[in-house]
Order: sequence, then C-alpha cells, then structure tokens
Amino acid sequence: MRKRYWLFAILMTSLSFVVLTAQTEACVAFVEEVLDSVAENCEDLARNQACYGNNRLRAAFQDPAADDFFTQPSNLAELTTVSTLETLPYTPTTEEWGIAVLNVQANVPNSLPGQAVTFMLMGDTQVENQVVADDAFSPADGVAVRAVAGTNFRSGPSLNFNVVSTSGTGGADYIADVLSEDGEWLRIVEDDTPLWVFRELINNEPAEVEDLPTLTTDLRTPMQAIYFTSGVGQDNCQEAPNSLVIQSAPTMEVVLDINGLNITHGSTSVYQFVESNVIQVRVFEGVVEFNDSFTIPVGATAFVRTEDDGTLIPDSWFGFRTLTDEEYDQFFWMQTYETRYFRPLGTFVRDIVATTSCDSFIRTSPIGELITSGFVDFFWNPPSIPAITQYQVLFYDENNRPTDQFFVDGQTNNIRLDVGQLKTGAVLRWEVLAYAGDEIICTTPVGTFQVRDGGNSQPEEITENEPRDDEDDDGGGGKSSCTAAAGITCP
Repeated sequence: MRKRYWLFAILMTSLSFVVLTAQTEACVAFVEEVLDSVAENCEDLARNQACYGNNRLRAAFQDPAADDFFTQPSNLAELTTVSTLETLPYTPTTEEWGIAVLNVQANVPNSLPGQAVTFMLMGDTQVENQVVADDAFSPADGVAVRAVAGTNFRSGPSLNFNVVSTSGTGGADYIADVLSEDGEWLRIVEDDTPLWVFRELINNEPAEVEDLPTLTTDLRTPMQAIYFTSGVGQDNCQEAPNSLVIQSAPTMEVVLDINGLNITHGSTSVYQFVESNVIQVRVFEGVVEFNDSFTIPVGATAFVRTEDDGTLIPDSWFGFRTLTDEEYDQFFWMQTYETRYFRPLGTFVRDIVATTSCDSFIRTSPIGELITSGFVDFFWNPPSIPAITQYQVLFYDENNRPTDQFFVDGQTNNIRLDVGQLKTGAVLRWEVLAYAGDEIICTTPVGTFQVRDGGNSQPEEITENEPRDDEDDDGGGGKSSCTAAAGITCP
C-alpha cells in the first residue's frame, strides 16, 4: 500500500511539473505576442506622447475629450493633455493585458531628437501626471554658438563639475538650448551628451541667447513628475506583471520625480508594489539614485515604504540585495526587445560567462558582538578577482533599513569611520559590496553588532591595509554571494 502511495505521489508531482512548465511556456509566448503587437501599434510614437499599446486601459484628460479619443490600440495622445493613465491586469479568460507606452522628454535637449525616457505601464498600473499643462517646461530648439579654442565643457553649470571634453584649436560650433539658473552658463550637446559651457567663452554670442529659457531645478516637462500605483502580485502569469518599466538613454542621466521623490535615472529599471505600502525597485541596467542619498546599481534591488497616499518615505529603504533568477526571468523580454521606444539590453549581468570565486570575500574586523562608539576600522578580505574597481560599505539599522553608505577604491580593503555619526542606532549591521565597473559581483555576509557609547575619540593613523582575523565577526559561518559581471562569472 505504501509503495502505491509513493508511486501516486511521484506521478502527481511529475504531472504538476508538466502542467506548470506548459503554463510558463504559454505565458512566455503570450507576452512575446503582445509585446510584438505593442511595437507595431506604437511605431509612430513621438516625443511627449502616450500610446495605447494593448487592451485594456483607462485614461483621464486635462480637458473634455471626444468619445472616440484614445480608445483603441495604436491611438496617440499628447502628454500635455493626459491627467492619468491606468492599464488593466492580465485576464486569462480574455487574454488581455493592458499596456501603455509614454515617450517623456524630461530634461533631454531638443537637439537629441532620438533620445527621451520611455515609460511602459504594464498590467494593473496607473500613473498620474503631476505637471500641470500650463506650467510644463518646453525646451527651445536652440541657438547656434561657437566656443573659443580650448574651451572646457563641464557636466554641470559651475566650476564644481568635472571637465568632460575640450574644444579643439580651431574652436567648434554647437547648439545651445537653455541658460543656467544664474545665467552664466549655456547647455550644449556634444557626442549625444548634454554639457555646459561658460558664456564668456562663446565667440560673438548671438543676441538670441538672451531669449533662451532658464533651466531651474523645479522645471518639469509633461509626465516628468508622476504618482505611480500598481496592483500587488500576479498569480496567473508571472511574466505579465503589474509594473512600471522606465528606460532612459545610456549617454545621459535624466531627472524624474516619482511619488514625491527626486530620482536621477540611467538607464533601465522596474517599479512594482509588492505590498500596499511597499515598492520594489529593480535595476537591470545602469544606476538609479534617489534624493542624492540612496543608490541602486545594475543587478540589484531594494524596497522602499510609502505613506498611505503613495508618497515615498526617503529614509525607509530596506532589503538591498542582488536580483534573483526569478526576478530576471520575469522580464526576459528586455534582452531582445528592440523598438523605436525601447533599447534591448542584450545579455543580463547574471548571464555573462567567466570564472571567479567570492569565497574569500568576508568581513574581518571588527569581530565579536560589541562596538564602542568612536572611530572604528572596518576591514575585509578582498575577493580573488583582479577586476575589482571599487567597494561599497553599507550600514543598516536593526530593521534592515539602509542608513549609510561609503565608497572606496578597489585597491583598498578598509575604511575608518566615526560609529557615533552613523544613523544605525544602537544596533549596527554592515556588509561590503565589490564592483567591477558599475556592476556588483560579490557581497559579504552581513554582520550585526551592539553599539556602546564610548565617546568620539580622535582617529589614529592607519599604516597598513592588511586584513585582520579571518573569522566572521558575528560568530563565523555565512557565505559570500557572487553576481556575474563583465568578463566575470560566478560558479
């Protein structure tokens, strides 16, 4: 009898696996078919427009609209007319999955006609335009200017920003489209990258320059500031999630406001509500920075809490980690999807093949369970990888919320910090992340300590960058994790 029971159990498990595999394959095929249809429906999408990509969606406008306006796939609407857009969730019985595509100019100059920011609303997702049409910023087409020989072009409008390039001995011609807030700098474009030049270095400045708009920090183009919500979970088809996908050009950073938080974006990320007051952010390409204080690099994810009205709480980040295979696979289409509004990512970070080991990458000091407030040396053993370019040292509070982060170069294996100045509170948790370029490839286990008040003593000089005891400081054990990066693979 028992033998029959086990045979029956094995049979049912096998049948369940076959059914799940068939469902997954059917879901993947459905997603590919829908996205191909969206690419065709939105092939005429232009800058500052929204496209009705796939059934079904709801839309509200700033002013009364005709009965047949924006009601069918392939319909287009100017973003200045849109108040809210809501795409509806995947419905198995009708095989509908609402998708809308937005082409948002953000802070991209007019002289880069092929570049903008793409929003893809997928499934049960809504965005509300926070930019009033009458207040929306309209970049100018620009004025031709000539820079004198040897002019420095900077990444921002002051001497505090780095020099990106310098004009040649004969000078060069450019298109200037905006003035800085103080009126002393002009924004130009060189090699598809927006740069800034000091006005006094322009030869015979045209009078039309005075008529250029002034770019201030609070100016926003339509949909550059939004409120976003989505449904939680999708049981029927994991590859058809409720999400907001954002992609910007890799050659420049764009500024967005999402749910009240200022974001510097570049280049591909996904936003999803995983609970009623928790948003997960996944970064598949480039880096996303929030309020100039919290950064998520490629191949990583983190969670942030919201108020009841959806407003993001700036200091509530938690759960920072690398993306799982399932989180990559849910957006499998990003690797090959190529349209006029979306750039394929190619091979995901996790899939790049090579060989390395993160086993030696551990925290080595402090060890024990108690840290005295004051200056503390944090040490780690580097992984056996020559490609490490920098380390990120992350600190968390007792609720696993990130509170502080520091970067050191890849040749360093320690950092000295005043523990009393960290925002962790009485319980301190920390880990180290190793980067190759912008990509995380190894992470140490996380250590937890009690912080005892001992005053802020003056730091002593460190004479050597050498690792300490190889034991894990929170009792040993723990295993480093590895994420593939360019030219590197994890076993």
